[in-house]
Amino acid sequence: MRTAIIIGFVITVGLVAFGVNLSFEYKSPPESKTQIPSSKKTVPGSEVPSSMDVVSTSASSIATVNEQAEKLMLCLEEESCDYPQTDPRSYGYALGKDMIQLMVSSQQAMVEGNLDTFQLRKIGLTFLSVPDGHVQAKAISVLNTLPVDSETFVRVDSVLNDHFDSVLLEKSLSFLLRYHTHGFGNEVDRLLQKQIRSGGHFSRQMLSAKILPFINESNVESYRSTANSLSQQSLEYRQLTTVLKEYQLFQQGG
Repeated sequence: MRTAIIIGFVITVGLVAFGVNLSFEYKSPPESKTQIPSSKKTVPGSEVPSSMDVVSTSASSIATVNEQAEKLMLCLEEESCDYPQTDPRSYGYALGKDMIQLMVSSQQAMVEGNLDTFQLRKIGLTFLSVPDGHVQAKAISVLNTLPVDSETFVRVDSVLNDHFDSVLLEKSLSFLLRYHTHGFGNEVDRLLQKQIRSGGHFSRQMLSAKILPFINESNVESYRSTANSLSQQSLEYRQLTTVLKEYQLFQQGG
């Protein structure tokens, strides 16, 4: 063993003495040009851009908006598009994000003159029917930027009447106040008073505390009647009666 080591040392010294370069350079193997095929699957006719595609794609025309909206609604109906399904909510969450982004892109397209109010209203009403509070809140926000319209109010009123989502209702107050002051006062009052009396727990509490902007001389008695229909031990009763007192003080210049 020692003899082999000595012989190796002698050979190495000799090679160096004759100027032989003993350094080695590692070269990586050439990069493969083959691409791994994607495992994503879509149903023919229901392909929809991924979230990143929708974010980066401008809804630049009526045709583009219509096509994307139809695909997204088909994805909702069939649940067969290329969205994650890692848990029961992941598919709907990702789809909802794309619906919201399409509404944002549509608003920008209208600002740029590539979309008219009729088409933007159509998109808003389409996504208003989606059973997702975030999507519905954005749809109502979009509709609130458009001229007051009776069909729009009827559709929004129907959604809010059947909803127990206090967050959605709170986000809709700006829309409701605008329509309240533009010819739909009685209809809005009926909706709000119904929600205060028999809506969801958090909806009743939220509305009874924030109803002051809706109260005026023509409806104050109906809100007093609503307060009297509530349990006097309830939070909504205390809040609504406090709001009514604030209104009365305001009217008296207090």
